[in-house]
Amino acid sequence: MSQSQTDHKIDPWFLENLACPRDGEFLDQIRNKLVCSNGHSYPISRSTPVMLIPESPQTHEQLFQRTLDIVDGSDGRFTDSQEDDVLIAKETVDPFVQELIAGTNSNFYKHLTGKLKRYPIPKLPHPLGGYGEGTLLDVGCSWGRWCIASARSGYMPVGIDPSLEAILAAKRVAKQLGVTAKYLVADSRFLPFRRSIFDYVYSYSVFQHFDKQDVKDSLVQIAQVLKPDGISMVQMLNQYGLRSKYVQLNRGLKEASGFETRYWAPSELVATFTQSIGPTDLLVGSFFTQAQATDKDLLTLGGRAIVEVAELLKRTTYRAPFLTKLADNLFLYSKSAKPIC
Repeated sequence: MSQSQTDHKIDPWFLENLACPRDGEFLDQIRNKLVCSNGHSYPISRSTPVMLIPESPQTHEQLFQRTLDIVDGSDGRFTDSQEDDVLIAKETVDPFVQELIAGTNSNFYKHLTGKLKRYPIPKLPHPLGGYGEGTLLDVGCSWGRWCIASARSGYMPVGIDPSLEAILAAKRVAKQLGVTAKYLVADSRFLPFRRSIFDYVYSYSVFQHFDKQDVKDSLVQIAQVLKPDGISMVQMLNQYGLRSKYVQLNRGLKEASGFETRYWAPSELVATFTQSIGPTDLLVGSFFTQAQATDKDLLTLGGRAIVEVAELLKRTTYRAPFLTKLADNLFLYSKSAKPIC
């Protein structure tokens, strides 16, 4: 089989479960494309479905353009068809993760750029943590840290991201770590899946960058792909959070633009998620930072101290629930409102 044919060979699961993100029609593979009966087509690049809608305004234009450049071959870094195997063979942290660790994990990891000795794999938060089962959609997965965490907890993860570069890195990292996960390029506002196929949907540090209408559009899509008894768990930023207030004041209380972070009132979050998905509980994510307690050995002395204080405050909320509304990162834990047939 030629390299070109290998690049077009995709996981059979995709052919069974993907749908056209424009009209929901079933898809057939025709050589290097997935095509629906209405003529909409989506390229397959390096064995990866790329399910974006070019005519729609993008949530991250730069990532979108880089994805197109990789697909059409104009990004010179992706001309070597053996690149993935070379990177997997090394007992090192993937270069993509090394370069973007601060962007994906928070500025608490900035000093680790190019210096990571291990992958910072978090643990799924309660109540998804522990050992579970079923399919889990990770929205905005980047290089796949939460997919790896969910796979290690027993779930079958499917990761989506608008960046093909990130998805290719996620596939390399999963293979390097011996983790089974499925990855494709997609937009959360136009999920390319058949209805009611996921037991869980999870998303972390993604929708905080979206304007409110894009978030609402994404939640409608999440509701559609969840099973009737499905669970959604999404991290969002609290406008009343202790550090959130500082960030908002620091930018002069101006409306966010581009990829800047957005902040919501807790009551607005609960109402929006309840309306879009189903009954929703507000849970504490973290105070001050999105750095994970499992990564304390990677952080600076100051970073570890802040994480320790943040963990203490989080534990305190169990005895003083009112502190939840001062947490910077909140989880919206939603149960599908679809009737169980």
